[in-house]
Amino acid sequence: MEIVTRALPPDHEIILFGDTHEGSILKHKKGVRELVNYIKEKKNCFAVHMGDLVESIAIDDLRYDRLTTDPGSPVSLNQYMKAAEELAPIKDKLLVIMQGNHDWKTISKHGDFVKDLVCRDLGVPYGTYECWLEVQKTKHKLTARGKDAYKIFLAHGAGTLSSNAKDPIQRRGNQEAALKQRLYPEAGDCVIMAMGHTHKLMVVRPTQELYMHTAGGKVKQSYRTTAKSTTEIDKDHRWYLNTGSFLRKYGPRGVSGYAERFMLRPAELGYVKVMVEDYEVQDCVEVRV
Repeated sequence: MEIVTRALPPDHEIILFGDTHEGSILKHKKGVRELVNYIKEKKNCFAVHMGDLVESIAIDDLRYDRLTTDPGSPVSLNQYMKAAEELAPIKDKLLVIMQGNHDWKTISKHGDFVKDLVCRDLGVPYGTYECWLEVQKTKHKLTARGKDAYKIFLAHGAGTLSSNAKDPIQRRGNQEAALKQRLYPEAGDCVIMAMGHTHKLMVVRPTQELYMHTAGGKVKQSYRTTAKSTTEIDKDHRWYLNTGSFLRKYGPRGVSGYAERFMLRPAELGYVKVMVEDYEVQDCVEVRV
């Protein structure tokens, strides 16, 4: 667990992306390059890598396949070096880089390449497996509420968000409910709660519940929406995000990756864009690549 603080301008974007899996021929390299260029060129645009920078699958792992290993980065060290090179153009805009399950399995054999190679060389905070990102106001925007603007809970994630419902709308609803159920107990003070790992791309919006109240001698109705507190936020007033991936299910003909062998459903490739105005989260958008 880690706590990372960063002062950002009042209006900004934060791109949450990850599961880039350098070292696999199934990686959507063009999509990553285009995203890096977007972050680099866009004013007041920042980013978080959600983990699984690399594939790094050992030969004794059931998922290992020589045919899906990128010959340009066949071993873990090569993969992390290429991942660092890929992110170098946006190193000043990266708020934190997380550890993923592929990264974690590498530690026991080779060491923590995310912390001691990628984050060190790029000068980017290391988020470990779970992290609080505390966005703070710049000095000229400080108010009586203090410097904290809002907080994001980040986790690489674990497990699956599966559903056997036959109807696709119900299946999606079940997966979104599972995402919320997985994340909400992890923190009580974060307006955004996000995880990667599942390779699913989902945004669960805050619940807008209608309630009645009185004001000025009249009965009125209003909506409960996202709270502005930085100490305790109702679980129904938060955003829940699953941040997608850049790993294709299918690659060149004649090659089968582990997603194909395990008969996993096709996954949407992409990331989530968090849009903030005057330190208030306005929207979270799924971006498909």
